Parts: sequence; C-alpha cells; structure tokens
Amino acid sequence: PSGPEAELPFPDAELVESAWRRLRPSLVDGRRWLSGEPLEGGSALRALDAGSTRRRRPLLLELELRSRGALRVDPSGWAAAQLAAQTALGVAARADFAPPLARLLKG
Repeated sequence: PSGPEAELPFPDAELVESAWRRLRPSLVDGRRWLSGEPLEGGSALRALDAGSTRRRRPLLLELELRSRGALRVDPSGWAAAQLAAQTALGVAARADFAPPLARLLKG
C-alpha cells in the first residue's frame, strides 16, 4: 500500500494474542461486537453517528437485514440524508441483534 496507510505500524502479535486470551472468556459465542460493546440498536446508532465513514455502508446493510427491511437507509447517499433517515426511523432499537447474521440470512 501507498499513502498514509503504508506508514501505519504493524500490530504487535503478542499483545493482540494476550488481549484475546484475556477477553475471550467474557465474550458470548455468536454475539457480534461493535466498538467494544455488544451490537444492539443503541450501539449501532451511536456507531453510525460517531463512527468512520468507511464503516457506515456495511453497518447500514446489517441494520437493514436485522430489522428485516424496516430500517432502510441508502448507504450510497449523502451522510446528511443518512443521518436524517436513521433519526426518523427509530426501529434499529427493535432490530433482532441476538442471532448470528448467517442465521437471519437463512430465513
């Protein structure tokens, strides 16, 4: 890679492995996490409000799947329109975040 990404340091493998060993017992199998907290309606909306632009598209698509289409925000639209739409649709808090996404996709 070139540009600013090329200047980023490589992760410390031992530190990452140590963190996973410490955190793994507290994680629930099949539970999705986002920004250090379980993925739920509130955490998803906070991530959309404060998260990076590159994560908006996959998160919006996941919210649409988990809400079974009730929360539909155009991921290619302008950020202002996305924010207005997600504010108007408070259904993310009622989306089913418990099952793994793969199970939802199977029907």
